[in-house]
Amino acid sequence: MIRLETLACAVGLALLNAPARAQAENNAAAATKREAEAILTPSFSAAASAAPTVVAPKGPKTVIFISTSIPTDRLARLFESARGREMDTLFLLRGWIPPKLETVISYIAKATQRANEIAGLDQPALTPNIAIDPTPFKTYDVTVAPVTLTQCPSGDWQRSVGEMGIEGAERSACEQPGQVIGQTFTVLEPNILDVIEERSKTLNWDTVLEGVGKRANAAEFVKAVPLPFAQERSVRLVDTTVALTQDVVAPQGSGSVVLARQGQRINPLTYMTLRPMIVWNPEQKSERATVTSWLKRYPAAIVMVTTPYLPDGSSAAEKMSIETYPLFAEITARTQVSHTPTLILQVGDKLQLSTERSE
Repeated sequence: MIRLETLACAVGLALLNAPARAQAENNAAAATKREAEAILTPSFSAAASAAPTVVAPKGPKTVIFISTSIPTDRLARLFESARGREMDTLFLLRGWIPPKLETVISYIAKATQRANEIAGLDQPALTPNIAIDPTPFKTYDVTVAPVTLTQCPSGDWQRSVGEMGIEGAERSACEQPGQVIGQTFTVLEPNILDVIEERSKTLNWDTVLEGVGKRANAAEFVKAVPLPFAQERSVRLVDTTVALTQDVVAPQGSGSVVLARQGQRINPLTYMTLRPMIVWNPEQKSERATVTSWLKRYPAAIVMVTTPYLPDGSSAAEKMSIETYPLFAEITARTQVSHTPTLILQVGDKLQLSTERSE
């Protein structure tokens, strides 16, 4: 799942639109760093199922599928109906229409502003919990919005379809599952991962990998961590469980609520789905074939490199064809990646690190 603050780099804008990439350039490396640093923020993840209405999303208790086809004023009222429930209510978008990333961000901002206007000055500012994740839309076969998916007192997850305040939609989902209770709007946004995969099929990866990029900021690579070349092939699992060094708190009303206590052990992968990651040294020609193969299998992977330079000594910032990001120390510490090239995949609640020998 992609939080709005990391949209600019989280889903491979290099494969979508050059102007959008340029607009996001200044924030891309920092946002990707934040995304990978913690391996990250607990998020919504829905698994495929033959009976999706009883699959329990992890985290929120109510999930509302939305689209930019919903008029701004109506979305604002939906946001307002969830006021005070930001911790257990998640609004999901399927993606955006390339290259109009900024349109989605502006749409959400206007709806949030309108919701605060509706509430009046005596209410604290509303910050709805919003993310982009195409997978649940596919899992639950959601093609119109709004659709409310909620956990009923029985423990089952049921849905209602159509425009209604959150409490009414939840009640309808539990009492009359699947009923259309209000006006619906066609989901306009494509599955953004499908868009990336389709466009990646037209790329010549050998040409792409001749350079790691004309748009990478070479200054960021000063902070990149160098890694040795792998001398043998290996596959290992990494447990990302950490012990919290301080309480984790979140605002609630005029005060705050403790989400997790200091000393508590948490595995972030229990709550989230992590995109594949590739760690690569562009200076090492022998790694190119392996990286090409991985990118064909995982076109939406995040590519992190240990150096901005190509084998001929030229700057990667002059020749980039795909989005790449420097390998920060925080990422190596979290993932325990130790050699290049390495493919990092999520396997359940662990990371699988596959390293290939550099000839």
